[in-house]
Amino acid sequence: KGLLNEVAAKTVTKMKSLGADKIYGLAGPHICGNCYEVGTQMAEEIYRTHPATKGKKDHLNLFSGLKEQLQDITLENIDICTKENIHYFSYRAAAEAGRQVGVISL
Repeated sequence: KGLLNEVAAKTVTKMKSLGADKIYGLAGPHICGNCYEVGTQMAEEIYRTHPATKGKKDHLNLFSGLKEQLQDITLENIDICTKENIHYFSYRAAAEAGRQVGVISL
């Protein structure tokens, strides 16, 4: 939902309005486009506004969508799929309890 609500893009816009001129982004480990399957309705809704996210049927590539939204900043990707890599928790891989943390630094 963050992609649909353009959370990252709105954050960058706000940062620029406050005077930031050198903004760098980093996408940490996340589920990849081959593994992130969503319902058809959700996929179609996101594909309409963020065509770069489109992968195989009903799959989303979140990093491609983020890159599409944040074209005017430097954005790097830690290309590790949390579902495929056993060192990361993925609800999609194992729905039992597991925790992750996200950190944002300004």
